[in-house]
Amino acid sequence: MREAQPHFIAILPRGDLQSKILDCKAKIQRAVGDQLYLTDPPHLTVFLASFQDRNPLRDTLRDLTTELLSPVIRIEGWHVFEQDCLTGNNTLVIKINDSDKETLRQLQSKVVERTAELRDLKASLARYKTAWQSLSQARRQAVEEFGFPFVGSDWQPHFTIASIRPADWERAWSELRNQPILGSFEDFELALFALNGNEPICIATFALNTH
Repeated sequence: MREAQPHFIAILPRGDLQSKILDCKAKIQRAVGDQLYLTDPPHLTVFLASFQDRNPLRDTLRDLTTELLSPVIRIEGWHVFEQDCLTGNNTLVIKINDSDKETLRQLQSKVVERTAELRDLKASLARYKTAWQSLSQARRQAVEEFGFPFVGSDWQPHFTIASIRPADWERAWSELRNQPILGSFEDFELALFALNGNEPICIATFALNTH
């Protein structure tokens, strides 16, 4: 039997927002060197779990995206997940307008409804073993039920710049503190990634319906 591998489903920005995120990542790289997630392609993680066979997952997403509208996302500067419960670092992300988060949560709900049942339950649970004590009861329950700790109202959709080591934080933050990303963006697609360790590998992308 094939060993289950972590996969994640993400929203990919294209055009101007993609360029802005890449520029921010480059500034952090020059200032403090390699950091967790820094080399990841710009994306907004919707759902992550472990799967033995990605083909049914890919087919399910292809069918689902015929029903999904590309979101309109308003960006309102920076947000920091201090002492991130999964990494222990300070994770710098782009802040999304609250009402647009609700639209994204509706999209996540559809993705989870169609794909969570395809996951490998044991492997998906094992991924959070080392972080289990730092997860709230609600997040533990979400892992057990869906395979991912951040679902529904607890999910804070975001585009990550990097998860930055505390020793490097002040230098990194000084590079971007006064240069927030702002604006409204609507050029996105859905994507499926496999994780090889911490390295994301794009398996497929799916067009979303435009407004």
